[in-house]
Amino acid sequence: MMNRTGILCALTVGLLAGAAAAQQAAQQIPQPKIYALQPAGGKAGTTVDVRISSGSDLDGADRLLFSHPGIRAQAVKEDASRIYPQGRTIDGKFKVTIAADVPPGIYEVRAAGYFGVSNARRFAVGDRDEVLEKEPNNDAATAQEAAAGTVINGACDAQGFDCYKVPAKKGQRYLADCQALRLDSRAQVVLTLVDPNGRELRRIAGTRSRDALLDFTADQDGTYLVKASDLLYRGGDEFFYRLTIGTGPWIDYVDPPVLKPGADNAVTVYGRNLPGGARAEGVEIDGRPVEKLAVTIKAPAAGEPPTDTLLRPGDASAELVSWRLPGSNPVRMLLAEDAVTAEVEPNDAPDQAQAVKAPALVVGRFNPRGDRDWFSFEAKKGEKLWIEAVSERLGLAVDPQIVIQQAGEASKDLQEVDDLASPLPAM
Repeated sequence: MMNRTGILCALTVGLLAGAAAAQQAAQQIPQPKIYALQPAGGKAGTTVDVRISSGSDLDGADRLLFSHPGIRAQAVKEDASRIYPQGRTIDGKFKVTIAADVPPGIYEVRAAGYFGVSNARRFAVGDRDEVLEKEPNNDAATAQEAAAGTVINGACDAQGFDCYKVPAKKGQRYLADCQALRLDSRAQVVLTLVDPNGRELRRIAGTRSRDALLDFTADQDGTYLVKASDLLYRGGDEFFYRLTIGTGPWIDYVDPPVLKPGADNAVTVYGRNLPGGARAEGVEIDGRPVEKLAVTIKAPAAGEPPTDTLLRPGDASAELVSWRLPGSNPVRMLLAEDAVTAEVEPNDAPDQAQAVKAPALVVGRFNPRGDRDWFSFEAKKGEKLWIEAVSERLGLAVDPQIVIQQAGEASKDLQEVDDLASPLPAM
């Protein structure tokens, strides 16, 4: 008779053997995957020729399935022949029609073929004209002209640059926005600015959390050069990007970044090239001046995950909404019923701590560089409190740190939170 230990061992061995067999079988089953599309987006109200530029196990892929019903694809077929009277589908090539009423944003697309449905990739829909990158464009002599406000769909070259000519007028402010991270591209794009005399003026690198944004004001009339490359000079179909160079508006942040559901909310937009905007005194981003504009935003009754920015798992823990000015980039805001308490300076030291009454929703900013903000509140013994910082989830380049101290003559640190193993930054 087999004892309990023997039975458990036998079961364990059996389960492990079964798992190994299942894993081996799974490795033998084709799993369709999309790694890249070219172009990775299109303008609403147009039909775009799209090809799957990188993928695997996509035999017979004759359908593209989009997360928005207004985006539809039709497989491209060869001309009819005796063998294929209806024409044969050309693997990986489609005509994608984007309805005029599809809102600007980023949507999901999957391919379907003999082996089932693939993973999801990102597909951007915009409201601007679009072109494809034209090779060769690797130096100033072969640079491709970039019409103002036009989206250029390209891919980084290994060990090289993609060069674009920008006709500029003296005193005009231009913004070069490169979508790569937001589209889940492998590229970490670096944008380099060269003036009409061939001098390098600026170089901006994208990071693992933000795409590159090049901001410059022309100091003379002439043709400037914007060069795009991968940070590590990698390249290929999977290093795709969407580059827009123009004079349109750009939003950096909104103050307060909180909207009351279903209500009209008065906020101040901070950004660049804002229509009707005024200089925001004392506010700079990366050494560049910022403008401000007062607007009223009608908030929806409930939040929904923004489709126009790349969401991470932790972002889903906040009720977010997305908003934009006509022709601008989208920004995220928090939807909350609680009344907003604005930070009041000076509160840079414990003896200057701003008193708030829990529960409270406090909105502040770190300004100038190295700023520390202190707040005080009353709590009772045994009372459980939830303290949460929402910043990176709003798409901001901020990594807040929270320290809780017990106030009094012998103050002491109770808890400190910076980066957690959990994606939820709270305590």
